[in-house]
Amino acid sequence: MLGYEQALTRKLRNPLSHAKEPQSYYNTSAHFLWIGDRTRQITGAHIEYFRGIRNPIGMKVGPSMETDELVRVLDILNPDRESGRVTLITRYGAGKVGIEPHVKNPLNSLYGKDRETPCFPHRCGKAIGTPHSLGLRSYARKVRLFRLSVKAVF
Repeated sequence: MLGYEQALTRKLRNPLSHAKEPQSYYNTSAHFLWIGDRTRQITGAHIEYFRGIRNPIGMKVGPSMETDELVRVLDILNPDRESGRVTLITRYGAGKVGIEPHVKNPLNSLYGKDRETPCFPHRCGKAIGTPHSLGLRSYARKVRLFRLSVKAVF
């Protein structure tokens, strides 16, 4: 997949008036790119690729990511601490607790308490099966996960 993304990367005029350079590299294949749980190795090709593009990006964050790893990855992807550059896609699940120390503390240390860090709670635990093989998710679990995510980040 990375080869496909690289083929659709172009050097374009930077739309930000305060940008350091008049042109930057942008991935033109999608409106929102994200780094998954299995592709966020600090020395891996995906982190290196995302470091070199100017698109806003998402990164999945869950129980398998240690706090110091989150700090190191954010340092690589957003060294200038640009507001809105990285959206965290939390994957802790509605039944999990302890999101705060993993997400809120590193964000406060990197960006300070007055920060704009978008956070998107992903899914809401396992799907509830139906007789027609549809995978549904409980609305109550979605609301709980959303509240946990907001509390964790803000």
